[in-house]
Amino acid sequence: MPLGINASVLMKNIMMESGTARYPKSEKNTLDSKPSQLVYHALMVTVTYPFTDLSRGRRSSLKPAGSSLVRSRLTQPTSPENEGASPFLYEQKTTCDADEHANAMFGWNQACDQMTPGAFTGKVVEMWIEEMQIFRATANRAVCQSGHFWKNYRVIGVPLEMSSTGLLSRQAITLDSLFTFQSETGFSLSTPEEFDAIAIAIPDSLLENLMVERDLGNFRRLMANTPNALNVLRPDPDKLVELRHYLASILDPRDDHQILRHNPQKQQAIRSMTLEHLLETLRSAQPAPMRTRSFKAHSHLVNEAIELVLSDPSAPPTIKALCDRLKVSQRMLHYSFLDTVGVAPLQYLRNRRLNGVRRDLNRTPSQAIKIHETAARWGFTHLPRFAAEYRALFDELPSSSLKKQSPSIHGSLS
Repeated sequence: MPLGINASVLMKNIMMESGTARYPKSEKNTLDSKPSQLVYHALMVTVTYPFTDLSRGRRSSLKPAGSSLVRSRLTQPTSPENEGASPFLYEQKTTCDADEHANAMFGWNQACDQMTPGAFTGKVVEMWIEEMQIFRATANRAVCQSGHFWKNYRVIGVPLEMSSTGLLSRQAITLDSLFTFQSETGFSLSTPEEFDAIAIAIPDSLLENLMVERDLGNFRRLMANTPNALNVLRPDPDKLVELRHYLASILDPRDDHQILRHNPQKQQAIRSMTLEHLLETLRSAQPAPMRTRSFKAHSHLVNEAIELVLSDPSAPPTIKALCDRLKVSQRMLHYSFLDTVGVAPLQYLRNRRLNGVRRDLNRTPSQAIKIHETAARWGFTHLPRFAAEYRALFDELPSSSLKKQSPSIHGSLS
């Protein structure tokens, strides 16, 4: 279906006919807080299934494979009455751990570290329409996540709410910006507490063709996979608000997405309107300015420090030794961390290592792992101090993490 006014009219008519027309009254369109349920062909069943079934069980097959794997998953029949279903999927999940939050989205091979203290809660709402993935992710704690996703895809993210500045590839993310990255380069994204965003994963070829058709060729080249590529954009405020509202409305858990699953016409209307809003917003975008003149240099120094420490986490250097290796003063290192991630280097690097311990405890069978050995692999040799620091960050002791191994993602699928 071609983009343009016809898609807009069609979308309006379809939504009115189905009784699902709803536009958010404000920019913040909160996720449904009711307990998650599995919705399938008018059957309502509460389901809790192991996290490993959702992530590691499918992870080996998720090495970027492109649209063929997407289509095979979306069209796979689950019951006789589901035969011939169109390539559409809608899922909701709640998470209680940063690592399972990272694995809640199909096709993403990433790690996620919790960086601020307290119990973690997150939500993910995910929709697939043909080859396009649209999802909304919310987390109450600051996190640092990195990894890869679908081969030959690009992600464009739209912040809905954030308590402070985020960071992507040495560029600051603010509430009035978009952020984007490409699958071949991977990504490293730091987000603050109470971060709520919607993102679209779209095939490079589709986006490039549409940009050429819309005379956005110069802008497309700026977003290419080069050292000077744009990662953070500043669009027209009105266009950004329209895009936010539209994306929030199509992912609204209160709508009946089971009906949408069996209506290809509605799916195509949503797909067309999503692309229409996205392209108009990109057309209005400009490169986001650096927060400060020294911000890029500071973020580069922070990345170097993180790489050095995590390259051998069992023997973390002191701050003085780290500065000697980086050939900078302790004052410069301290200020660079505060400027980019908002936390002193000692605390930040310790939290990254604590997340490594937690990930190992979650992923290794309890009978095959010992807490003190796992802690030592991540540079924690004083067990009482380690246990106190672990509890301060994750609101539980390491032994508790081991006992509740293989936590559950509560999800609904339609």
